[in-house]
Amino acid sequence: MWVVSVSITKKYRGKGYESILMDEVLKETKKKLKGLKIIYLEHFSENV
Repeated sequence: MWVVSVSITKKYRGKGYESILMDEVLKETKKKLKGLKIIYLEHFSENV
């Protein structure tokens, strides 16, 4: 699974929605790609 971008509009930032989305992405990735050893996530400061 490849996530190109997760963007949260300013109104909803700081409420934990991005964390919820990324947690779900990680859960699904682990289910679908069993044996995966490395997951790389990148964060940009302008998204906080």
